[in-house]
Amino acid sequence: MDTPLTFLFAINSGDSCHPMLPYLAQGANSAIEDGAVLGLLLGHLKTKDQVPQALKMYERLRKSRGDAIARETFKQVSNDRVPRAALK
Repeated sequence: MDTPLTFLFAINSGDSCHPMLPYLAQGANSAIEDGAVLGLLLGHLKTKDQVPQALKMYERLRKSRGDAIARETFKQVSNDRVPRAALK
Protein backbone atom coordinates (compact mmCIF):
# COMPACT_ATOMS: atom_id res chain seq x y z
CA MET A 1 0.00 0.00 0.00
CA ASP A 2 1.33 3.46 -0.92
CA THR A 3 1.81 5.85 1.98
CA PRO A 4 1.16 9.58 1.43
CA LEU A 5 4.07 11.93 1.92
CA THR A 6 4.14 13.44 5.40
CA PHE A 7 6.45 16.34 6.18
CA LEU A 8 6.33 19.80 7.72
CA PHE A 9 7.62 23.03 6.19
CA ALA A 10 6.56 26.63 6.77
CA ILE A 11 5.75 28.56 3.62
CA ASN A 12 4.83 32.24 3.40
CA SER A 13 2.29 33.30 0.81
CA GLY A 14 0.13 36.27 -0.06
CA ASP A 15 0.66 39.44 1.98
CA SER A 16 3.07 37.71 4.36
CA CYS A 17 5.70 37.50 1.63
CA HIS A 18 4.45 40.19 -0.77
CA PRO A 19 3.79 43.18 1.50
CA MET A 20 2.38 46.02 -0.57
CA LEU A 21 0.28 49.13 -0.34
CA PRO A 22 -3.45 48.35 -0.64
CA TYR A 23 -4.20 50.57 -3.63
CA LEU A 24 -4.43 47.87 -6.28
CA ALA A 25 -6.31 45.40 -4.04
CA GLN A 26 -3.95 42.59 -5.03
CA GLY A 27 -3.19 40.99 -1.64
CA ALA A 28 -5.81 38.23 -1.88
CA ASN A 29 -5.04 37.73 -5.55
CA SER A 30 -1.35 37.21 -4.72
CA ALA A 31 -2.28 34.62 -2.11
CA ILE A 32 -4.43 32.74 -4.64
CA GLU A 33 -1.65 32.81 -7.24
CA ASP A 34 0.87 31.65 -4.62
CA GLY A 35 -1.41 28.76 -3.64
CA ALA A 36 -1.86 27.71 -7.25
CA VAL A 37 1.88 27.71 -7.91
CA LEU A 38 2.62 25.84 -4.67
CA GLY A 39 -0.08 23.29 -5.43
CA LEU A 40 1.34 22.60 -8.87
CA LEU A 41 4.92 22.33 -7.63
CA LEU A 42 4.20 20.24 -4.55
CA GLY A 43 1.78 18.04 -6.46
CA HIS A 44 4.64 16.69 -8.55
CA LEU A 45 6.87 15.68 -5.64
CA LYS A 46 7.67 12.03 -5.10
CA THR A 47 9.81 12.36 -1.96
CA LYS A 48 10.24 14.91 0.81
CA ASP A 49 13.83 15.40 -0.33
CA GLN A 50 12.46 17.30 -3.33
CA VAL A 51 10.73 19.93 -1.18
CA PRO A 52 13.68 22.37 -0.87
CA GLN A 53 14.14 22.42 -4.64
CA ALA A 54 10.41 22.97 -5.16
CA LEU A 55 10.42 25.86 -2.67
CA LYS A 56 13.37 27.49 -4.43
CA MET A 57 11.48 27.22 -7.69
CA TYR A 58 8.40 28.72 -6.01
CA GLU A 59 10.48 31.71 -4.94
CA ARG A 60 11.97 32.12 -8.43
CA LEU A 61 8.52 31.96 -10.02
CA ARG A 62 6.69 34.26 -7.60
CA LYS A 63 9.18 36.88 -6.45
CA SER A 64 9.28 38.93 -9.64
CA ARG A 65 5.47 38.97 -9.86
CA GLY A 66 5.11 40.14 -6.26
CA ASP A 67 7.77 42.79 -6.74
CA ALA A 68 6.06 44.04 -9.90
CA ILE A 69 2.71 44.41 -8.12
CA ALA A 70 4.36 46.22 -5.21
CA ARG A 71 6.04 48.65 -7.64
CA GLU A 72 2.66 49.38 -9.25
CA THR A 73 1.15 50.29 -5.87
CA PHE A 74 3.87 52.90 -5.37
CA LYS A 75 3.15 54.29 -8.86
CA GLN A 76 -0.44 54.89 -7.75
CA VAL A 77 0.89 57.08 -4.95
CA SER A 78 3.45 58.88 -7.09
CA ASN A 79 0.84 59.57 -9.79
CA ASP A 80 -1.36 61.25 -7.14
CA ARG A 81 -4.12 58.69 -7.60
CA VAL A 82 -3.99 58.21 -3.85
CA PRO A 83 -4.45 61.17 -1.53
CA ARG A 84 -1.26 61.89 0.40
CA ALA A 85 -3.29 62.06 3.63
CA ALA A 86 -4.10 58.35 3.20
CA LEU A 87 -0.42 57.54 3.61
CA LYS A 88 -0.18 59.07 7.10
